[in-house]
Amino acid sequence: YGKVYFPGGGLLFSLNNNKDSITHFKTVAVDGVRPEFIGSLHDNFRFMRALEYVDMSQCEKRDVQGNRLDMMFYECTNLKYVDVTGLVNQAYVSAEDVFGNCPNLETIIGLDTWDVSGIESFFCMFDGCESLTDIDISNWNMSSATSTYCMFSECYSLESVSLPDFSNSINLQTSSGMFMNCTSLTSVDLSRFSPPNLEYAQSMFYGCRALERADLSFLNSGKLKVLSQIFEECTSLKEVVRPTTGSPWHPGCSTTAHLWISWTSAASIYRESQRGPSPRTSF
Repeated sequence: YGKVYFPGGGLLFSLNNNKDSITHFKTVAVDGVRPEFIGSLHDNFRFMRALEYVDMSQCEKRDVQGNRLDMMFYECTNLKYVDVTGLVNQAYVSAEDVFGNCPNLETIIGLDTWDVSGIESFFCMFDGCESLTDIDISNWNMSSATSTYCMFSECYSLESVSLPDFSNSINLQTSSGMFMNCTSLTSVDLSRFSPPNLEYAQSMFYGCRALERADLSFLNSGKLKVLSQIFEECTSLKEVVRPTTGSPWHPGCSTTAHLWISWTSAASIYRESQRGPSPRTSF
């Protein structure tokens, strides 16, 4: 099939119940869908593997509470373009695997307009978006976030990420695997990534083979518990800046030991922000 056009009335949000008859659609356009049918968007396009283009820019802009985004486009393996500018002014509560396993997705329009202030989990939100080169979520309010686990993992073509302010993310505990296997990233601006109570960051940059520099000076090392393999397989890494706040990372503690072990296979140049031995001699 070629194109299906929904002129409103909520038909779009019956997609879940009619997947067998619409799996060959390549284009979906939505115009003026009434807000009572936008109570939840989760799963709506999931497994529509022929889908290439989705235009939701003309959805009515109404204030809708409790909207879930989980797996909205999950495994739309041929999806290339999504315009979600019409999904503004809605209070989302969950955003797991929204674009998960969309390997051909190249363009997302309107992402920066979403109200994510109520979302706790961003688990695997862009996981497997192998063709995305740029993601800008700098305007997002992450005050409710508890997890960014594998948020951008397996984004092999990702070259640029504009992150929001995490200083108010007091409940964010895990960022494990957040950039895992983002093999095209040469640098990440983490200056706004300062969650005060982050505990788990294992494998955060695992497999980022092009990454040359990482500045962790904004993290509170006194809260961190697990950092194992944080830079494992970062074969181009040249410089790591250690945290400046919290307790010093003494070479005798297990957390530090795990961190140093993961660095030794990658980094050749280090700059420490606190006194103490270099990673090479901390065992």
